[in-house]
Amino acid sequence: MTEIDWTKPNREADAWIAEHVMGWARHKDKHGLIRMSRPGESWAMFDQFLYYTRDITAVWEVVQELGRKGYWCQIRTPFGDDDNGYWCGFTPHLTSGWNGTPDHWVTEATLPLAICHSAYLLQEELIWEAQQGAPE
Repeated sequence: MTEIDWTKPNREADAWIAEHVMGWARHKDKHGLIRMSRPGESWAMFDQFLYYTRDITAVWEVVQELGRKGYWCQIRTPFGDDDNGYWCGFTPHLTSGWNGTPDHWVTEATLPLAICHSAYLLQEELIWEAQQGAPE
């Protein structure tokens, strides 16, 4: 499992989401600069890249992409002043998760962080399952 700091928005988390959830490829050029690309699209410099962990418009693309891949999202805003933050979980379509609670749920200080962190947990599980191979 890749260690990402989910306590604050950061570019490493943005790049991980871009690469593993949104389908971008990460490359270093001969000068060591990180560039991102998707098939059929032009290169983007990393600093011009979407800020999934802090921009609600950008992170909503993550929700939509995971919806296309067969996952529904449940989001909760803080219930009161003493609540721990924003809550998010993703679960496969037509399932309710354990006891009605979506799988891969997290609570974070901001909604973009919660969505990204939950998407990360889901994707890490999918990567792990793919590495294990199909059951016999």
